[in-house]
Amino acid sequence: MELVKRRLTYTRLLSPYDCGIVEQHAQAGEFVDTGSPVVSICSLDPLTVEAGIPDAEIMRIREGDPASITFSALTSAKFSGAVTSIAPVADAATRTFTVEISIDNPGMKVKPGMVAWVNLALSTSTEAVTIPVTAVVKDEDGRPVAYVVVAGTDRAEARRLQLGRAFGKEIEVLDGLSVGEEIVIDGQHYLESGQKIHRVKEGKPTP
Repeated sequence: MELVKRRLTYTRLLSPYDCGIVEQHAQAGEFVDTGSPVVSICSLDPLTVEAGIPDAEIMRIREGDPASITFSALTSAKFSGAVTSIAPVADAATRTFTVEISIDNPGMKVKPGMVAWVNLALSTSTEAVTIPVTAVVKDEDGRPVAYVVVAGTDRAEARRLQLGRAFGKEIEVLDGLSVGEEIVIDGQHYLESGQKIHRVKEGKPTP
């Protein structure tokens, strides 16, 4: 009896959220294999807008950043949203990073599949820590590092960096370095973390 009751509960399919049925894949009385779809569902409020961001700008976007969205099919309407997800890797085909923006959809005017125009207020830095591009090397995991002189010593340690935008021969450091720290700008490709270094003045040959 318990087994029959449990099987009867399988005749009711419950959605985990409020939604509408987009497509029905099975008919009443039809035998359905395990794992086969019965219906396709879609939640219309809120919606997620996907935008492809090039690598030159992706470092300036943060989760929670505001966005303004318009749609080609809804010329008189403008929607506000916020960034909810940033892809950790670029799309292999487009070489852009997928950014997801959540928007409210009052009146269900926006339909899935519509073409959207996204306006993001990219964060800007009034002050930035920059170092020469040539000072950056890759560690054994392929991550960018710079060799930082340990304060009060003549040794340098490898420090992983989070990099931002490039400015000519300089590159922005978002995390990993503090203002005033010394870094190695010559011979860093031959260094190991903790190795002893020799300071020279600019323009003076190494003894």
